[in-house]
Amino acid sequence: MSQSTLPVRSTDPETSYAAAVKAALGASRVRPIVLDIVREKGPLTHDELIAAYHDRVVTSLGEVPRSSDSVIRTRLKELAHQGLVTVADIDGFSNYGNAAKRWVVVDPDDPSFVYDPDAIAAYIDDEDIVGFGHFLDGDASDAAGTDED
Repeated sequence: MSQSTLPVRSTDPETSYAAAVKAALGASRVRPIVLDIVREKGPLTHDELIAAYHDRVVTSLGEVPRSSDSVIRTRLKELAHQGLVTVADIDGFSNYGNAAKRWVVVDPDDPSFVYDPDAIAAYIDDEDIVGFGHFLDGDASDAAGTDED
């Protein structure tokens, strides 16, 4: 993710474009710090990651940029899309006691993390594929499995 700006609508005012450029520059500084924290301390829930990030801001003497909780979560999601982090096998708990995903850095030497665009095909059989013709014909009862035979 080496964008110089983040998405902006063509109808947005000029201030939105300026904010997008500033946010993109901040994102490029925050993303590697988030990855470093997950690498050092993972597996982490969002809440644990956010707390660790804010701790690093305090202890870095100005070298780590301040970021909102939302920005930190967004940078983590970007890292997941890049295949650099993934959800751990065991859930943790949020600050409110609810089940929460825990994130870990992907080990590039682990063959189970190799990207395979056809991997989903291994889980789908031909009989799992449902046609939409019944819906288009207006007879949704057959597609829903409510035959009266």
